[in-house]
Amino acid sequence: FAAGRLHLLKGDWAPAHSLFECAIAAYRTGNIGLSLPHAVAASAWVLAHVGEASEALTRLREGEELLERQAVRGAVDQHGGDYHALGCAGLLLGRLDEAQRLGDRAVKYSPSHPGYAAHALHMLGVIAAQTRRTELAVEWIGKAIELNAKVPAAHSNLGNALQDLKRQGKPIVLSRHIVPDVEQLADAVGILRNGEGPVVALRAD
Repeated sequence: FAAGRLHLLKGDWAPAHSLFECAIAAYRTGNIGLSLPHAVAASAWVLAHVGEASEALTRLREGEELLERQAVRGAVDQHGGDYHALGCAGLLLGRLDEAQRLGDRAVKYSPSHPGYAAHALHMLGVIAAQTRRTELAVEWIGKAIELNAKVPAAHSNLGNALQDLKRQGKPIVLSRHIVPDVEQLADAVGILRNGEGPVVALRAD
């Protein structure tokens, strides 16, 4: 499973797919219930990415059911990462409401795992952007960057959201914790600071 996870994070989808399928088969044969949800959730994400929509949806459903069973027993330590993987699968499958719900659960189960929370918040921001809730997209992606500035694509997605706000003529409010990156993004998208257009306002938090 660990090797498959590494390939997934690198975007090497084909080897990740193969390794997760092997892990799932081994976990089922060995009746390793605690590890099975991790592999199933990751597999759903990979299958959705490679275009196997029907299989991805099946794995998404199975993964959520497995996680719910574990939650009843109080075994929720890694659920934030697993719900994030399932949410990514839902997002890729175009099931935005479902992805939103799974992302909310990922954040809920990540109080002691800020890395999981950062990825989940970024995903929620992407969903908000796709559903034309641009201000919420900026808020959530900004929070993701505050937790982990290395979340893949977070800065470019924040820049896209800032561009959308600029086109809408809306003011932009961001946390001081991401000021260095905001300065670069502001220059990149041409946000005006001279009173001729929207400006960046900084929260003190």
